[in-house]
Amino acid sequence: MDMDFFGVGPLEILFIALIAFVIFGPKRIFEISRNLGRAMREISRTASGFSARLEREIGDQTSIDIKPTGSEKGREVTGE
Repeated sequence: MDMDFFGVGPLEILFIALIAFVIFGPKRIFEISRNLGRAMREISRTASGFSARLEREIGDQTSIDIKPTGSEKGREVTGE
C-alpha cells in the first residue's frame, strides 16, 4: 500500500511536523493546525458545492430531448 500524500511519504511528513514543532512551539502548532483544519474543511465544502452544481448543470443539459425540426426530418444531420 502506497501511503504517499502529494509525493511525500509518512517519514517526510513526520520530519516536517517535528521541524514545525521545534520552530513554532507546541502552543502555536495547535493553533496553526486548527486554522489549517478549518481552511481544509471550507475548501472541501466549496469543492463539494461546486461539484454538485456542475453535476446538476450537466444533468440539466443532457436531459434535454432534442427533436428534429420539419426540415431535418428524414435526413441525417451531420453537424456541419
